[in-house]
Amino acid sequence: MKISLSILVFLLISCVSLGLITDFVPEDYDFFILFRNFYTHLEDLKNVPLFDFILKKEGLGLEPTIISVLTDTEEKTGVSKDILLDSLSKNVLLSAKGVTLNFDTMLSLDVNYYLEILKNIGTSSFLVLETDHPLELSKFIAGLTETKLVEDGEFFIFQDDSISIFAKNVDNFLVLGGSKLAVESAVAAYTSKNYRLVQNEVVQNLLKEDKPLLGFFKGDSFKMNMGMDLEKAKKTKYVILKGWIEESSLRFDVLQRVDGNFEKYESDSSDMKSIPYAGNYFLGVSVSGGMEAVRKVTEWFSGKSEEVEKFAEIMKDILEKSTGKVYIVGEINQETTISFVALFNAVKRDPIENILGKYGKVEDGIRIMEIANTKLRFFWSGDRLIMTNLTKQEYDRIFGRGKLSDDPAYTYITGKCGVKKDVLRIYVDLGDIIEKMVGIKVSSKLLFIQYYDDGFFKYRLEVM
Repeated sequence: MKISLSILVFLLISCVSLGLITDFVPEDYDFFILFRNFYTHLEDLKNVPLFDFILKKEGLGLEPTIISVLTDTEEKTGVSKDILLDSLSKNVLLSAKGVTLNFDTMLSLDVNYYLEILKNIGTSSFLVLETDHPLELSKFIAGLTETKLVEDGEFFIFQDDSISIFAKNVDNFLVLGGSKLAVESAVAAYTSKNYRLVQNEVVQNLLKEDKPLLGFFKGDSFKMNMGMDLEKAKKTKYVILKGWIEESSLRFDVLQRVDGNFEKYESDSSDMKSIPYAGNYFLGVSVSGGMEAVRKVTEWFSGKSEEVEKFAEIMKDILEKSTGKVYIVGEINQETTISFVALFNAVKRDPIENILGKYGKVEDGIRIMEIANTKLRFFWSGDRLIMTNLTKQEYDRIFGRGKLSDDPAYTYITGKCGVKKDVLRIYVDLGDIIEKMVGIKVSSKLLFIQYYDDGFFKYRLEVM
């Protein structure tokens, strides 16, 4: 009995003495991303309509593709794919310095993309996996990346003609980096118990969150293209990323700590529900955003850049005479020409009519302007200026379909988030776009909101 008790005490002490995966992040590194029980949450993703479509064989078939790649690697290396899957079902950590993580590419659906990321891991970047089988896991990773595995003292080295990836086993972790220095820096932080990023109070509070995806980024080491810049480049102190599955939605919250007060960029979005249900893409952006708002309007155009730049100046003049939000409704499909409608809330008509009169002509009572091979029509609907590449007859017909508030999903998802004033709001009927692109029906929506709150720009991305 005494022997059994001694063994139990020893095991408990051993478990407590083992460090946490985030202890590997050195204090001078720019960011880390922590995936908790990464592979386990793949099953939870199937509860989200979009990812059910992406993963299943009847949809894009990403899951069978992944299993096929792992099975081929298993046959090639003689190591069970369960070695990798077991590791991915635990915690996974990515950390780097001197680089910027792009959130948009982080959500890539291409398996080969992530394999290339691993093969080309930066010299100041490292990846940490939890495993009880470091050698077998290393052999499997070598097979996945099509590299040769060489043992050099305490290091495993993955090599081909152009790359070398270094790995080292510490306790129940395997640390992989683009250089020996990156691996040794991570190991030094872990073993010395000093100069760790987790000693930062903000990071400590973040790690208390019960979320499967957490990230911390210093300064501008995080980039997300969906939002508006609004002078943030020189003002960002840090960024926090959280991701989780809630009910039948995948949700990301991004908190960007900034110096200064940016409430002036916010405006009420409550009237967005009244815009016409004339497409599958709906955007509302505060006109107070100036040239950033212009960018959101003009990015719908392709063609000669000088034409678009000229049009941007016109849009800037119109936005300065407008108030609140400018709304854009677009129809994204397989066609090369994308139909859209922009709605401006105007204070007075006369100043805007003067602007349009300088650049456009009148046909059948409608102001016409040609820009980037697109014929734009301007007309009024109450106090709103309408700009569209549709004819007036097409607009009237589509407007008759109803309003955005007629979509129950929009009402539900925006009501749940509880944000009424924001800088930018995007709502996308992903299911409609998928059906138009590949002919498969999927009930999926996306909501993106950017707003300012007590020293933070906050971004919410929710996918149903």
